[in-house]
Amino acid sequence: MVPIASDLRLAFAQEGKRWTGARETVLSVLEKSALPISAKDIFKQVHSSGVNLASIYRTTEMLAERGIAIQVESRDGVRRFELSDRYRPHHHHVVCRDCGETRDVSGCGVKGIEARAARSTGFKIVGHQLSLTGLCPRCY
Repeated sequence: MVPIASDLRLAFAQEGKRWTGARETVLSVLEKSALPISAKDIFKQVHSSGVNLASIYRTTEMLAERGIAIQVESRDGVRRFELSDRYRPHHHHVVCRDCGETRDVSGCGVKGIEARAARSTGFKIVGHQLSLTGLCPRCY
């Protein structure tokens, strides 16, 4: 895996931009989070450090635009983020239809589908996200 903060510091320096403490804080929470996390949940963890919610929203968007993080679909419509496959092992999610509990699912059987999609559409497939819906043990 690639060291994220040093990658971003270098990229920002090359672009003449500052890598701020707020960005470092948000990235640190994403690195430690076991599951996709919303901006509001990040804020709950870091509000005492002086990072405001608007900065968290801007930072999560910036990280997604740069391919550092991905947005994960959720049952409740809340945008949640996690590190992209470049920075953590590739995986998928299973989401409870009733309560919204989300769990990671390791392993991937989608490569064949990617190849068929590339052949039939002419697209160069660069990645995918898969979210399965079901009922967790508490809800069935």
